[in-house]
Amino acid sequence: MSAATEAGLTVAELEALLRGRPPTEVVPPWPGEDPDTYADRATGAFMTLYLSADVADDSPPG
Repeated sequence: MSAATEAGLTVAELEALLRGRPPTEVVPPWPGEDPDTYADRATGAFMTLYLSADVADDSPPG
């Protein structure tokens, strides 16, 4: 989750993508995948999902 927010997704956007599911259910880790590699891959997958969905967070920053 922190890798995705550091990459630019807001918490609200992530919540809209996850819809109450854990991140590992939406983007399952690969067997033997280390946490940093998974975070990078999952962030890319979340960005792809975000760009293909209408979940923009239009709230003001802060």
